[in-house]
Amino acid sequence: MDKQLEWAVRKAAGDALKPDDVLLDVEVGNLKRFRDNGIDKPVVTPKKWARAIPAARGVMTVSYTQEQVLFLSDGRAVNCALVNIHRAQPLSEQHQLFAFAGRNSQLILLELEPASRRTNEQPGGFLDRLVGFRDRERAKLPAKARQLLERQDAVIQAHSIEELWARPPAPVGMKPDDVDQLAGIDAAAGPYDGIDGAAWNRLRLLARAAGREDSGAYAETLMWEPPGFGLPGHHRTALYLLYLLNLRIQEVLQTNQPTTAQLHNLAEITYPQFRVVLDRADEAHLEETLRTVFQMPPLAAGITPGEFTVFAAAALGLLLDDPDSELALIRPRLASWWSRYHDSFVRQGLKE
Repeated sequence: MDKQLEWAVRKAAGDALKPDDVLLDVEVGNLKRFRDNGIDKPVVTPKKWARAIPAARGVMTVSYTQEQVLFLSDGRAVNCALVNIHRAQPLSEQHQLFAFAGRNSQLILLELEPASRRTNEQPGGFLDRLVGFRDRERAKLPAKARQLLERQDAVIQAHSIEELWARPPAPVGMKPDDVDQLAGIDAAAGPYDGIDGAAWNRLRLLARAAGREDSGAYAETLMWEPPGFGLPGHHRTALYLLYLLNLRIQEVLQTNQPTTAQLHNLAEITYPQFRVVLDRADEAHLEETLRTVFQMPPLAAGITPGEFTVFAAAALGLLLDDPDSELALIRPRLASWWSRYHDSFVRQGLKE
């Protein structure tokens, strides 16, 4: 690799590269288009980079190690794990498309116009090598992690280029109908009933993933936070879950006032499936969640509000026979309850 080019990459990468990181390859070109989590971002070229390396004005470098890929340009620096490159392909006019997962599994798209002579002589050579190294690193991962990445690949590769650029914000592996739900495009939601659409759709997708014991989809949806969701959105989700899980447990146990022994037995029966969805959760976490719903004293240290949402959504999905249809039927009852306690929720900042 050209020493001046390697120096430029390392200078632009800063702390993202360690001194002993080996740069496996580098591509130089012009950044033509950039879309971060469903939002087109303008390509800017401030003079800061140009002062450091005059020849690099308006130029982007793409380089990678065995661990990560770095996209470095004037005023813009993005990196991702090498294994998270889901699509790297040539476009017309020898442009290159990169589709990869950023933080919180959001989809990032980048189009590059290569400028090097090497690219003109060997079209696709850089991309082929990048994908080759990516596949070698993926082969070292546990089977479960590889399968999740392959499922995400399949979703992203099923889109046309135009569909990718038009895709609303959503986790990288989300299927189109799930993307529409998280983006608020949901004709089945019915008229306005006071329920937060983003919180409801996210909760429904969590329950659906748990119901089919899809740990990858559950984790991906869990990490996703719709635009503007914030802390109130998380609080609303937790309160919806309190009501929904309370109602479902009463139906399963056929009692309005379950005993601690009944909740313990229910946790014991449900835990094998629960562990498939959340492999690091203990049976005690599930039982604590069920006890929280009925305001019972914790077994030990209890669980945090954040943990409650994670565990409760999984428990709800597993206890429902058909999460989508059953939640649709329950929603009017939830809306009535939400309206009944309107003033209290307004005081807590959970409703306008």
